[in-house]
Amino acid sequence: MKKLCACGCRRTTAVIIKTDKKQKRVKGAHNKFINGHNAKGKNNPNFGKIPTEESKRKNREAHWTGDKVGYKGAHIRVKKERGTPRFCEICKTTDKSKRYEWANLTGNYADVKDYKRMCCPCHQEYDKKRIL
Repeated sequence: MKKLCACGCRRTTAVIIKTDKKQKRVKGAHNKFINGHNAKGKNNPNFGKIPTEESKRKNREAHWTGDKVGYKGAHIRVKKERGTPRFCEICKTTDKSKRYEWANLTGNYADVKDYKRMCCPCHQEYDKKRIL
């Protein structure tokens, strides 16, 4: 017997291959949803609603932390605004087989302009000197 996805898409769900007690799934039974469909269709509280520009903006701003950004988030922000480094500003190398990183200069991770492109050896050497 075929079972339809509970999201309302009218597609048939797969049969469960292995019993999983934690997720309360029994071998031979059908999944309730197709993978990824649990928030789609008529069961979604936003079904049929068109997102406004304001709601899109609020969703983007919800993840913005400003100057309280962490180490990883700061580097992601720099890469997004300034791109992926493809050369070293210290040794001037552009070798494509080398890996290049954004190195923070003063410890002010929130400032996007406070980074230099460096190859890994130059970055490590720079950090060693800065720590001492």
